[in-house]
Amino acid sequence: MRAIHCHIDYLAFQLGRMVRTPTIHILHGRLDLPYYPRLFSQMSDVRVVSISDAQRAPLRGVDVSWVGTVYHGLALEPYTFSEEGGEYRPARGAGT
Repeated sequence: MRAIHCHIDYLAFQLGRMVRTPTIHILHGRLDLPYYPRLFSQMSDVRVVSISDAQRAPLRGVDVSWVGTVYHGLALEPYTFSEEGGEYRPARGAGT
């Protein structure tokens, strides 16, 4: 299934309402701004993803359509540092 995957917080919420393609909004920023509870309660049909469970705390009690959490970061333990470098393949986006 194809979907629109937005990373610009609430700025694209209306876009998700205007298109037929399923849209998910990843919220990367802080959610404790004073106008957010009202904004999110008016956009309760918009599907959003948090970057941590703790990020959601300021919006507890607000009807938000959380669809999941994608943690923002990696555990460093599985990776070792090498001053010589190594082989890697940089990603370029979808279909790479």
